[in-house]
Amino acid sequence: GATAMKALRVWSEVHFVEMNRNTGYSKMTWTAPLAYCGDYSCFQGSIGADVVLRYISTDCASEWSKLAALLSEPRYNFTIGADDSSVF
Repeated sequence: GATAMKALRVWSEVHFVEMNRNTGYSKMTWTAPLAYCGDYSCFQGSIGADVVLRYISTDCASEWSKLAALLSEPRYNFTIGADDSSVF
């Protein structure tokens, strides 16, 4: 039955959190079951950590810029740009 299934950590679907009448943000949640025995026979709940997608985009763009700068240094002499690379 379902209780014998291994307890897994999973990402939620993307969901929208409404802040005010016309504003909000999209996020995903990394979830983990609280099951000390490793399956759902001893399931006691779950915990989650939210990741706000607008911050992920900003962080990835910043790290991509750092990588592009590093690769353009004389020791690598390798240029990347928007036409030949991306962050996904």
